[in-house]
Amino acid sequence: MLRTCTFLPGMVALLWSPHPAIAGALVPQPRIGKEEAVRSAEGFLREPGVKFSDVTLSRGGSPRRGIFYRLRGTPDITVTVDAQTGKVTYASWLQRRMTARLSANQRRRLTDDEAVAQAREFLRPRDSELGNWSLLKCSHFAQDGRIMVGFGEVNEIGIALGTGATVWLDAASGEVCSYTRWQRQVHVPTVPLVTREEAERAARAILAYPTGNVTGGPMLEEDTLGDQRLIYALELSGRAEVTDPALDKVVREMETPVDVDAITGEVCNVALGDWSLTFQKPPLTRPYRSGPHLLFQGEYIHLIRKPIVRGEHVLISKILLEGIGAKIAFEEASGKLVLEKAADPIVCTVGSLDATQDGVPFQLPVPPETVNGHPYLPVVLVTRLLKMPVRWNAEKDRLYIDCEGLPEPE
Repeated sequence: MLRTCTFLPGMVALLWSPHPAIAGALVPQPRIGKEEAVRSAEGFLREPGVKFSDVTLSRGGSPRRGIFYRLRGTPDITVTVDAQTGKVTYASWLQRRMTARLSANQRRRLTDDEAVAQAREFLRPRDSELGNWSLLKCSHFAQDGRIMVGFGEVNEIGIALGTGATVWLDAASGEVCSYTRWQRQVHVPTVPLVTREEAERAARAILAYPTGNVTGGPMLEEDTLGDQRLIYALELSGRAEVTDPALDKVVREMETPVDVDAITGEVCNVALGDWSLTFQKPPLTRPYRSGPHLLFQGEYIHLIRKPIVRGEHVLISKILLEGIGAKIAFEEASGKLVLEKAADPIVCTVGSLDATQDGVPFQLPVPPETVNGHPYLPVVLVTRLLKMPVRWNAEKDRLYIDCEGLPEPE
C-alpha cells in the first residue's frame, strides 16, 4: 500500500495534531444511494460488459473509517464507492491479480518508465486531477508479481498531501490489477525533530537480520479518526532466512516497512511487508509497544493516540470519544471536561475522581489526565454517556467497544 505524507517547512514542531476529531468519525452516514454508486462505478470502469450483482453498504476502511458501497461484479471485479462523495476509491480485478501471482516466477518485464506510462494511461480518463499530481513512487518487483505506481499532490519540497492514487500493474503484462484513491486535509503543520539518518539507525536497530538498502522518507500518518502525526516511513531490504511453503529453510531478499516517529525517534510500527507471503513475522532485536488495540463494533481501529492502561483501568483519548459520538468541551486552564450526548451531561476534571452526571455526583475509577496537552478519560464514560458496552482484555491487550455478540477476529 502506498503511504502518503506531507511536510510543511518553517512551522513550530508539534507532537500531536491540535485539530478536533471529525465528529462521529466511527459512525459516518451515507449521502448517496445505491443507484448513484452503480453509475459512478460504471463510469469509472468504462467496461460495458460488467454487471454488478451484489451492492452492499458498509462502514469500515483503513486508515480512515468511512461509509461506502461495495460492488461485486462479473467478471471478478470489486469496486468501492464512497457513500458520501460518490467517488470510486478502490477497484480490483481478481483474475488479473491471480495471473500476476502465477507469473511472478518470470520476474519483472516492465521497466519503471513503462509501468509509469501504463499507470498514467489508466488514470488519464478516470481522474481529472491527474494533471496536478506528481509521481510519488514506482516500486520494486513485488513477490506477488505486481508493480506499484503512485501519484499525488506534492508541496514545494516534494512531500505528498491532499489527493492521490495508487495503481498496481501485472509486472509481466502491464495490465491494471487494482487501484486505490486517497484524499485528505492536512491538519498538522510540523517539522521533524529527528533526522532521516537517526530514523534509519533506529529502524535498522530493531530488525534482527542484516539490512542493506533503505528507502522512504517523512510521511504524514493519519489514523481512523483523522488524527495525524509526522513519521519516517522507511522500507528496509536485506537477506533473511525464511520458511517457504514447502517448509524448507531458504534465504531470500526480504523487505520490511518500519515507521519511526519523526518527533521522538521511537519506532512506532513494524509491518509485515514481504514477510506476509511467508506467513512469518520479521525477527526483532527487542519488542516494541504496538498496543493496546481497539476493536469498535468488531473492527480493528487504527489509532495514533492509543488507550492508556493504569493498573486495571483504561483511559481513552478525547478524540476517540468524539469519534464515537460524544461532544466534549475542555478548559485547559482548569482541567474541566464537559461531555454531552443529547441529555445527561457528564462533568469531570483532570486529576480528580469526582464527577457529576446531570448534576448527580459519582466517583470515577481513575482520574482523567492529559498527555502532551491532550485529555484522556476513563473508558467507563463510554457506557455512562453513550450506552455502549465496553470490555478490556489485558491478556490480549485489546479494548472492545460496542462488540457484544460479535465473533472474535483472528
